[in-house]
Amino acid sequence: MLKKVLPHLISVIAFYAIACAFYSPVVFEDKRLVQGDTNQFIGMSHETLSYEDVEGERPQWTDSMFGGMPTVQITGAGIMTFPKWVWKLLRLLMSPEVMTLFLAMLSAYVLALCLKAPPLVSFIAGATFGLASINVLYLSAGHATKVRAISLMPGVLGGVIYALRHNMWCGAGITAFFLAMHIDANHLQMTYYLLFLIGAVGIGELIASALKNELKPFMKKASLLVAAAFVALLPSLPNLQLTKDYSQYTTRGEVLLETETENADSGLDTDYILEYSLSRGEWLSMIVPNIKGGENKEYWGEQRFSGGAIYFGAIAFALFVAFFFLSRDVIRWPVLGVTLLAIILSWKDASFITDLFLDYVPMFNKFRDTKMMLVVVQVSVALGVAYSLKKVWDKAGSGEWKPFVYPIGGVAGLLLVFLIVPEVIFDFAPSLTPDRAEGVPDIKAQRLEIFNNDVFRSLGLIVVALGVIVTIVKGAVKKELAFAGLAVLMLFDIYSVDKRYSSHFDSEINVKFPHQVSQSEINILNHEASLLTGFDEKFEEYKSALEEDLDIKLNDRTARGKYMRVHHSAMFRALNSMTHFRVLNWANPMNDARTSYFFKSVGGYHGAKLRRYQDFITHVILPENMRFSQAVQATGNVSGASGILKGASMLNTKYIIGAGEDPIPLFNNMGPAWVVHDIYKAVSNEDELFAIENTDVANVAIVHEEFGSLIVQFTSADSTTSPSRVELVEYHPMGSTYKVSGERNGLLVLSEIWYPEGWTATVDGVEVPLVRANYILRALPIEAGDHEVVLSFESPGARRAGLVGGLGSIVLMLFMAFAGFKCCRD
Repeated sequence: MLKKVLPHLISVIAFYAIACAFYSPVVFEDKRLVQGDTNQFIGMSHETLSYEDVEGERPQWTDSMFGGMPTVQITGAGIMTFPKWVWKLLRLLMSPEVMTLFLAMLSAYVLALCLKAPPLVSFIAGATFGLASINVLYLSAGHATKVRAISLMPGVLGGVIYALRHNMWCGAGITAFFLAMHIDANHLQMTYYLLFLIGAVGIGELIASALKNELKPFMKKASLLVAAAFVALLPSLPNLQLTKDYSQYTTRGEVLLETETENADSGLDTDYILEYSLSRGEWLSMIVPNIKGGENKEYWGEQRFSGGAIYFGAIAFALFVAFFFLSRDVIRWPVLGVTLLAIILSWKDASFITDLFLDYVPMFNKFRDTKMMLVVVQVSVALGVAYSLKKVWDKAGSGEWKPFVYPIGGVAGLLLVFLIVPEVIFDFAPSLTPDRAEGVPDIKAQRLEIFNNDVFRSLGLIVVALGVIVTIVKGAVKKELAFAGLAVLMLFDIYSVDKRYSSHFDSEINVKFPHQVSQSEINILNHEASLLTGFDEKFEEYKSALEEDLDIKLNDRTARGKYMRVHHSAMFRALNSMTHFRVLNWANPMNDARTSYFFKSVGGYHGAKLRRYQDFITHVILPENMRFSQAVQATGNVSGASGILKGASMLNTKYIIGAGEDPIPLFNNMGPAWVVHDIYKAVSNEDELFAIENTDVANVAIVHEEFGSLIVQFTSADSTTSPSRVELVEYHPMGSTYKVSGERNGLLVLSEIWYPEGWTATVDGVEVPLVRANYILRALPIEAGDHEVVLSFESPGARRAGLVGGLGSIVLMLFMAFAGFKCCRD
């Protein structure tokens, strides 16, 4: 038993050691990886998590960006399930960066073992998959959920293959575990692409079973795998349902404006989808990292910009190519088909094939950046490496070296052709997008030099690896020793390319609190805090919560030193819990979550904004911003021009930042809520949105005729009638409380974003209907007199989500336990 377990234990320890070495500052210097998108996540989730720290419950709505939106696609539903407990346990043992890299290697190791590869071969397949540059690049960028989802894909495939070919219960258990963890990573695009690979392999196995007249046992195994997939889905089902409910109201859902209906059935805009797709030859960066210039300024691919190559290793890719010639296994055909499809669909100009998928393949147009489909090639390369090296292992000492020389030598020969006649094959300039280095002297020569250097590097590595393989097959050296050398060579191959791409590390405190406050933001804080009663007490509450969470003590010395950002975070958390104004970042309004870290923001950073708010951005906010800027430049009068920002005013925008050192106050903001006594009934979505420009929104509400029956009869004004008064009594993202006093019936318009599900309102304890005003806002009829208005939000299905997630986790654990029991018996 020890002899069987020891190689696997050594491999697991080695994976952990490699991950720790790669992120050595995290392990040895107690630092954390600085990740751009993680900084954005911290900004967009700051309000939500600050309330959770104090109240112990995660709000399902936030007002911190895009005026307000559900938190399900920001922080998740906060439901603890079996996969989340596994993630939590792993997080106790290692940092997130190390954990993700470790899991990627372990998952591909399991795939290779499921292919019956020996441990040393499986180790090579696991290590090369885990260190593939796509994992490292996207981790550095902060796409943690994406890489986590990618890291678990090989384990899912391994379980499926093992169930269909060996022990169905053991394979089903493996599939259930890795698929449950993969789904919980919550990156549906990666799950969608995984289905292509699993589906292709499944069809291949079905055809092979039919040819062998073994359909009955195949259907039995396939049925068990379907059950395993269903069981794996159960813990995450509530979160997926909440996501589905939300998505229909986002930019991925129904198009509302008739002027845009030509793209209504096509999902995201095609140019947006293909913005980061590759040029046709750029996929060869899998084997030659800088074949199109990599991340250098000399880059000549078609992406908007390149952070680096999608590199799977020159030796690994050569072994992958060899797999199609060395293996007689039926699996090579579906793997080849999916690989070619992924490569073609990763191109920016795949013409009719891309159009076919965008127009007719369900959900393909819901995801941007088609080059990410190359993750199925990444998994396939791990499979190919395992198969080819297993063949080498089995043929060690046989002297049958020619079958290995021809395919691997063929790859080397192709690279040699690249070296000899590069300008015959490549033009060294982009053909679809403008050349960013146009006009740079000798740019073509620079690109050619970069190209030649990396082609020569890959060629040399493949030739050396081929030499090692030939010596193994000839029996000139002990295979275990030779494979260990090959492992070192392949790790060096990928590791050295990964290290081309800089990773930045900082202290854990600075990574958790990444945003340094500006003087402009401090000025707003000081002014607004001076207007509030009880601010100091609220600040102490949030400060205590952070002290307990971080196990630190904030005092005058530490607040001016290494914990300054924590101190500021507590202050802004207190301010936001007591106020309901918004800030517009002029520099980068709709692609910035930094502002949301400090204030409630008009803008934000998210890939699935509410459709109505996106329409409002496109047709109201951005055009008004442009007219405002032109007016200020022409007259120099900011106050006089602020009336142009009608959209910002009805969102209660009090300040503009990013247009200078000092914040610009907007004195025409409408406040958290106001009462109007006149209604303009819109007959269409276009009418409702475009009428804003010519409407006095302070006195007139634009209401779609679908809500006409819910509006109370307004009373006429006379000279003695006083304006209605509205006071924000208490703010909370899950629903605020207002006091309203007025002598006339009217419509209370809230500077809160309309969302058709989950929101309710009461007036003096009696529920009243909510209506939509001004295309994006919530409103409700209010009668004359003094009233207390309370808003509240509960995400539909949230109450049963925790129960379903818990029950699903129990079912998953029982299934895996039974599968393990059956596996051991068999």
